[in-house]
Amino acid sequence: MKKTVLILVLLSFFALTVNAQEGKMHVGGQVGISLPMGDFGDAANMGFGFLGNFYYGINQNIDLTGSVGYISWGTEADGASFSNVPILVGGRYYFQRSNFTPYAVAELGINNLSFTYDSGFFGNYSATSSDFGLGIGGGFLYSLGNMDLDVNAKINIISDSNNLTVFGGLRFPIN
Repeated sequence: MKKTVLILVLLSFFALTVNAQEGKMHVGGQVGISLPMGDFGDAANMGFGFLGNFYYGINQNIDLTGSVGYISWGTEADGASFSNVPILVGGRYYFQRSNFTPYAVAELGINNLSFTYDSGFFGNYSATSSDFGLGIGGGFLYSLGNMDLDVNAKINIISDSNNLTVFGGLRFPIN
């Protein structure tokens, strides 16, 4: 319950900040890979996923961000898999604005993790949890005219499911 309240407070702050600021907005989508780390790396294989992103420019160097996505990891065991539905808010700091713009990114939010095992004869087993997470990383935007190529790498610290993601996609202005 505390996690839910914290996320609602953060989302409310994000919504109020967006309404109180004037700036450029962008939307985008990314696809990529996720490499499990630590104990999670012992249980899961490389994963694949996608993210839908929203960006709100506070000023020339800072964007507020919101993301929702889906990531799935396989395992060595037949019928077993892990997945995550991340719901994240955060920010980006752009070091310089040009055709090639490097940035640092930090995000936090709820990760809706699940484990599923289909044992065949004995039926299915599944377990779910909602865990608070933090993502820190960097990336770059590359201008493609009216849109940007957006590539980044992040270390995601999520309870026992830490992972490194490398995602790439496009972002488009909406105002």
